[in-house]
Amino acid sequence: MDRYTNGQLLNRGSGAITKRRYFSEFGIVVTAYVQLVGRQKDLQASPLTAEDCNIYIVGRRPRLAIDPTSVSFSQDEMKFTVSLDQGENGQEHHTLRTSTKNLGEGPFEYQSSWPYDRFEIRRKGGEIASEGTASALLSQIGLPGRLLPHEIVYIGQAFGKAGERNAWDRLKSHSTLQRIYAEMMPDQEVWLSLCRITDVQLLGEFNPHNPATMSDREDDDHIATVANRVESEGFAQREAVAIGEAGLIRYFKPRI
Repeated sequence: MDRYTNGQLLNRGSGAITKRRYFSEFGIVVTAYVQLVGRQKDLQASPLTAEDCNIYIVGRRPRLAIDPTSVSFSQDEMKFTVSLDQGENGQEHHTLRTSTKNLGEGPFEYQSSWPYDRFEIRRKGGEIASEGTASALLSQIGLPGRLLPHEIVYIGQAFGKAGERNAWDRLKSHSTLQRIYAEMMPDQEVWLSLCRITDVQLLGEFNPHNPATMSDREDDDHIATVANRVESEGFAQREAVAIGEAGLIRYFKPRI
């Protein structure tokens, strides 16, 4: 067994451990929460805010529609047929059911206009009990994953030089997004996921079996510097956004 000599390498049997700079090493865990998801035109009409969203994900999904003539209501249940656009292969149809218990007291009436991708469910007297998109409804009731594939094609961050922009502001005039729209097939739709950083955690590692070049005092200074940087004002809105974006890109590997 070779002992550590003159600061660079410790050999143990056939293995070798390279001496690191500091005894303490750190990793950062960034949580990106999807606050808003949907088609651009639906998000524009949403009362929810995207003010704190600095990461955006552009995806594409099959175009879905609910045939309004297929909708029927029974006690605590709605039955309907969903059409999945398959492009040159035509359409695929599936009959599904969902509970209406959370809609209150009926009777209910289903209303939708061509291309039948949005709907309203009204109570007697015209009061709206529920409204939204067919895709969102089908996602909630657990449509099989193969019918709702969500391909990620682009991921970016929207943080201006002075921190004045969020993801929604960036997407209003985004050349790459416009190109994605232009290249989209008729049987597909562009979906946006707007994300915000909700948590940043600093993880430390201390390995007594791995030697370091810095002294204990220098290592203590290093710990304080890292902790102060992560806890500093603006870190979660700047560096953490960049880390979150990079992690998402590495995970999804978008084609653009």
